[in-house]
Amino acid sequence: MNHILQALPESELETLLPHLREAEFDRGVSLYDAGRPVHQVLFPTSCLVSSVVTMENGGTIEVSLVGREGVSASWMLLGASRSPWDCIIQMSGSAYVMSADDFGACLVTMPTLRRAVSRHVLDEHHLASQSVGCNRFHGLTERTARWLLTVMDRSGVTVFALTREFLGQMIGAHRPSVSVALGTLSQAGLIAGRRGRIEILDPAGLREAACECYGRVEQFLARPGA
Repeated sequence: MNHILQALPESELETLLPHLREAEFDRGVSLYDAGRPVHQVLFPTSCLVSSVVTMENGGTIEVSLVGREGVSASWMLLGASRSPWDCIIQMSGSAYVMSADDFGACLVTMPTLRRAVSRHVLDEHHLASQSVGCNRFHGLTERTARWLLTVMDRSGVTVFALTREFLGQMIGAHRPSVSVALGTLSQAGLIAGRRGRIEILDPAGLREAACECYGRVEQFLARPGA
């Protein structure tokens, strides 16, 4: 279940439910284009949504990752109707979907939903800010471990489809370097990989291998209050 929906009081959830439909999304599907209007909002239950910065040369890097803990297009809370980034389905799965218009209207009338989305906006901003420092100061193996743990936490699974090319796009690295990082983690017995698939074998060990950014983000997410 999506954590935001799960935390709503019964009165708000009952009002929201008629506007929701459950849908399946395939990996790689473009959800939003940067600068274009947003027409639907996702409350992921098993899929993951990546927000990425795309450069003129086609290079990309992930700035935010949303799974079952949050909602896509949370920036609508700030009055925006267009996506600041390109957003894609990073992991196939399901989500509850509602129209952007209905979402905007519900944010006005539902205080608990509004507070939850406000907190999620701050969480996404913190993740993006931490990622800037991470990409500048930490090694690729540490960053790879952190990214794999983030995917696990937000999806609830330890086995997922993943190519080296796609991982490189998400963390801003070339495929050969990604292969070396994955090989290091595999030799340590922390993950197992075959073509297009990754399995996390030792989450605790992977946390030890990850950089400090993983712990900082998770500590921020776990803070009490709104």
